[in-house]
Amino acid sequence: MNIEMEYFDEVAELYDELYQNEEEKEFYLDLAQKEEEPVLEIGCGTGRIYLELLSEGIEVYGIDFSERMLDVLEGKARKRGLKSHVRKADMADFEPKRKYGLVIIPARTFPHNLTLKSQKRTLQNIKRSLRANGKLALNFPTSNFEYIRDIDGKPDKQTFFKDNEEYVLTRIMWIEDEINQIIKAKETVEVDGEVILEESFRFALISKNHFELLLETTGWSDWEVYGDFNYEPLESSEQEMIWIAAK
Repeated sequence: MNIEMEYFDEVAELYDELYQNEEEKEFYLDLAQKEEEPVLEIGCGTGRIYLELLSEGIEVYGIDFSERMLDVLEGKARKRGLKSHVRKADMADFEPKRKYGLVIIPARTFPHNLTLKSQKRTLQNIKRSLRANGKLALNFPTSNFEYIRDIDGKPDKQTFFKDNEEYVLTRIMWIEDEINQIIKAKETVEVDGEVILEESFRFALISKNHFELLLETTGWSDWEVYGDFNYEPLESSEQEMIWIAAK
């Protein structure tokens, strides 16, 4: 089984507590309200961003390769009286059902494309699915090698609460493949000292130059990169890269 798919299937019930970023959510909501509909969210997961767009009356569709994550999203949509339009698909080879005005890939999802071939196929596939004036927006971290060196193999613990229970997340990351710059992360979640989740995932480090070359070779006409969700300039490897590309 694909290691990333297994991870996201297993973590689905806890995903909303593990991953929260209000600035990211507001950025994509604001962008979706400005750009032409419909919107496609790639890696819609449990609906953290997708359901916010849907609740604002935006025509939005979603794909994710984790069926369990989509089950959670659809359950949340029903509770809120919303009609979701999501399906299981891989970003590198999904079949577009319509032409979109905007495609978004939040939550550092694009680097789960571990190979150059997969990265190019994803961008080509998205480009084909966009209208003539359509745009792509996504975010992922800048390659901060000092940070990666410092955390390599060292456990990082976080505490969060769900249903009045305390959960302890321990994450360990290390460089799995130095040549291809692949990072592997292992997450363990405990409740009252009992391990309830232990899964791993991988992601690729993608530099600014690497992604610009990807956009150029896959035929995108123009793009901008920012250093945060407030459109500040990218000036440090400690910042997040926020990309907006035009077809």
